[in-house]
Amino acid sequence: MLSALIIILREVLEAGLIISALLAAARIKTIATRGLVIGLLLGLLGALAVAYSMDAISNAGDGVGQELLNAALDAAIIVLLIACSASALSARQHALWSWGAAGAIACAVAREFSEIAIYASSFSANFAAFMPVLIGGTI
Repeated sequence: MLSALIIILREVLEAGLIISALLAAARIKTIATRGLVIGLLLGLLGALAVAYSMDAISNAGDGVGQELLNAALDAAIIVLLIACSASALSARQHALWSWGAAGAIACAVAREFSEIAIYASSFSANFAAFMPVLIGGTI
């Protein structure tokens, strides 16, 4: 149960760090957070899609598909955060900032929450082993 708690907490904190930084920036720049909420929802849908098709993703690229996907999502997060930083300099580019932030949040949430789904699904065949994961994740 403790290992499940630590793994799930780490993944949530990784995504939460990006989300909280962008929420703080939106508040400072007085930008609407609607795009950030859209990014969060798209990220959750993306996480479900990635977790559902993980067999095909893992087998892609001679068995390193998951690592390639994680690297691509990390690169997308970095590029989108750089675009947000550049557009934050201009007061007229709030829409570009919102879309860049939404994309960064979607990529971060998809990456981290798909890892949680993969971790939890590895215990789904054995209910006795799955209960500590559910309890640890709930905490």
